[in-house]
Amino acid sequence: MNTLTNTRLQFLNIGKYGGIYADTADFSNTPRPFFSIGMILDGKGDFYDQKSNHVHVAPGDIIIVPTAATYTSHWKGYPDISYITFHFILEKSFSDNISIQKICGLEHLAKDFTFAYDNFAASERTFKILSIFYNILDEIVPKIKKSSEKHIRTSIKKAIEYMTFNYTDSLTIQELATIANLSPSRFFTVFKKETGITPIEYKNRVCIRNAEKMLLISDLSIEEIAEKLGFNSASYFRRTFKVYTGKSPREYKNDIKTELKI
Repeated sequence: MNTLTNTRLQFLNIGKYGGIYADTADFSNTPRPFFSIGMILDGKGDFYDQKSNHVHVAPGDIIIVPTAATYTSHWKGYPDISYITFHFILEKSFSDNISIQKICGLEHLAKDFTFAYDNFAASERTFKILSIFYNILDEIVPKIKKSSEKHIRTSIKKAIEYMTFNYTDSLTIQELATIANLSPSRFFTVFKKETGITPIEYKNRVCIRNAEKMLLISDLSIEEIAEKLGFNSASYFRRTFKVYTGKSPREYKNDIKTELKI
């Protein structure tokens, strides 16, 4: 597999956030479809994910928030809170087993974060911004720690990999069981034991994750997205989307674009 062709940038937004004294952000029920890398300039923050992990950040720290992370953050500043964040989607994600974490010792990147934000809207600076972005990734990615990955038996991993790359197809338990070299009933039982969810639930999660990205980076209609993802109808897609995100596709799209001001 050619790594370069699978790390194509699909979306990039740079935001500067701040306030006076205190602020709270709640994404405990709203996983976002992009990866975020933020540099803390002023103030201090505390991140709490759904597994009760706690990450404290201060000026000079970089905060890593992986795609689909659910968390709350609490900020305090004396007097100000200020941080700049790159939100982005790569065609190939870093990994699904990354947790919210901080990276210390890269304070020199503050000037790059600031320059990128100040010049993000200038079309003549596009390639300079991209150069800075990739240089930041080059320094940060090797320092990102992966979570200890739960061991999943090889047969189930094969089925998961197949679903991940063929999520638009109408897959049956029989097909997936054949890939895993198990009987359909045995496959269903083992899959749920290994992952905590059924194969259909897993496939739907993959579909909805991709739907979230499509709502952000494309101008496709809800009906077109439903069709591309292999749903039988737009209404079924809407119902499934709301089950997994708590919002309708349109509400989700409007909220994300309002948050990012795009």
